Amino acid sequence: MTAELQLRRAIDLPSEDAAVVVREITGREDWNALLLRFPSPDFRQGFEWGQIRARRGARVHRYAAFLDGAPVAAVSAVPWHPVPRGLVLYASRGPVVDPGAGDATGRAVLAIARLIGRRSRGALLRMSPGVRREDSPLHAALTAHGAGALSEEWTSWNAPRITMTLDLTGPEADIKRRMRESTRLALNRAAKHGVKFTDESDDGALARFYGLLVASGRRRGFPVHAIDYFRTLRDAYVTPGEGSLLLATHEGRDLGGLLAVKFGRRGYLLHSCLETDAEDVRKLRVGTGLHWELIRWARARGCDGMDWGGAGTGYPPRPEHYGYGIYDFKHGFGCNVEYLTGYYDVVFRPLTYRLFRLAERHAVGWAWRIRALLN
Repeated sequence: MTAELQLRRAIDLPSEDAAVVVREITGREDWNALLLRFPSPDFRQGFEWGQIRARRGARVHRYAAFLDGAPVAAVSAVPWHPVPRGLVLYASRGPVVDPGAGDATGRAVLAIARLIGRRSRGALLRMSPGVRREDSPLHAALTAHGAGALSEEWTSWNAPRITMTLDLTGPEADIKRRMRESTRLALNRAAKHGVKFTDESDDGALARFYGLLVASGRRRGFPVHAIDYFRTLRDAYVTPGEGSLLLATHEGRDLGGLLAVKFGRRGYLLHSCLETDAEDVRKLRVGTGLHWELIRWARARGCDGMDWGGAGTGYPPRPEHYGYGIYDFKHGFGCNVEYLTGYYDVVFRPLTYRLFRLAERHAVGWAWRIRALLN
């Protein structure tokens, strides 16, 4: 990664590591431009996502670490709102790092983490890098410099460790060739039978999508944010052209929808829902048609890859796993399973941290299920 980077809104801050320069970056353009210089940036470290997740005016901590003038790590962390007073901070898909920096990556990330701890007065910083375990020395670098690696394969509130991604490079024919035959044959079934796929962003379309999503959450047992959250998502991504709200309708009836965003050259599927109780939805393969339209949307906007979210299984996926049907559907499009390096905690207050971990293991799952009932 080259060192030339013009930052208009950056403040150099003291670091415990004399070789590391940590800068707080406050400008949207500066922060996003910095992230996009790294090999694997993620929209959840982007400026807009931090603003969305920082509820009730909470502070977003955005810092980058430089060695010899070159950026080697960046972290955007926001308070996890169910815990009061900002005791728990979360860097979803952070840190973003330069894989060529080696052991210096761990030093840089921990310098940022310690600064976040001092400035936030939090108890811990949770990180979940979007880096594959087998491809990266990041795990060794982080643990060598004080970050604790969690043993969990998944948590109720963090980004999934086991994800599925889709290669969008090459001609459309190549993408179809990588699909399962049954998926490929079903791509246009819904359209042939009169299902309309529309990319909309007005309040009426958002309300229709939200109604489908809430109903899906009740059936499948996952909580759904209030509609104001989705309005904020729409305004931050869909309205400026960096996102898509797709709806599938048939004879005036909504059958499904999905919400996706892009950051750099990568697309991200955030939410999808179907009227799965309806026999015609299953016969028409509306879900397949919706996701094919999503692929075409992402390619038209220059994306060469797409994050399709969690696999819904353990690793490696097995038919007996809960959620295997989600994996199988995505695998039919040619998605690959990625096993990420995991979750890491940097602890600032050991006693409070032990209490939090106890609650996380035994109470957060129950709270998740109860919240789902209140959709």
